[in-house]
Amino acid sequence: MSHFNDRKINLMILFFIVTLICSGVLIINNTYSWFTSKDEITNRFSTGQLDFSVGVVDVFDPDNPWKPLDNKKVTAKNYGTYPAFVRILVQPVMMKEGAPLKAEIGQELITNIKLYDSVINPTGKWLKDKDDYYYYLDLLNPGEVADPYLFTDIKLSDGLPDDYKDANLLIQVKVEAINALTYAYRDAWWNNISPLDDDLKKIDDILKTKVKD
Repeated sequence: MSHFNDRKINLMILFFIVTLICSGVLIINNTYSWFTSKDEITNRFSTGQLDFSVGVVDVFDPDNPWKPLDNKKVTAKNYGTYPAFVRILVQPVMMKEGAPLKAEIGQELITNIKLYDSVINPTGKWLKDKDDYYYYLDLLNPGEVADPYLFTDIKLSDGLPDDYKDANLLIQVKVEAINALTYAYRDAWWNNISPLDDDLKKIDDILKTKVKD
């Protein structure tokens, strides 16, 4: 048995999560100012010579906070030495005077995410499920950045009511990655259940063709 196969059991349970909280937005009347802070956490797991590490890529220029189509880029990068499957969770939180306001991607917030569709966008690499995660539909090999980015632009929807003036928006981005051994992603993300319907089955149908024995 190869040295790599000797580590298979450990790899199957190896699971990496990195959470980034980034990009606070202060909305003042009809003029928008984006105050930003950024805190990156990179967790590296090592067992012998094993190095498995995937992290958030977040590109933001505070001097051009509302630059059209290019103001905030979010994706993932494989910093380790093993291929991985990746999913990203984007959680906007908008508050005003201590009370939450509705802030959902595709409604109050607009991005240029282009999801995979077998007819409309067959070359797309991201697909969202009911769990609100965006799944990357390919292996992320060592040194690679998930391409295309999940999104490169985020803005407020037109016609929001006055309730949204003077509100604060916080965008939380979480990347989760799992090694590419056979069905490790099912164990880690779906409790070892093979999905039977909806977008999760589409995700599984694609990922299972890319696993490593």
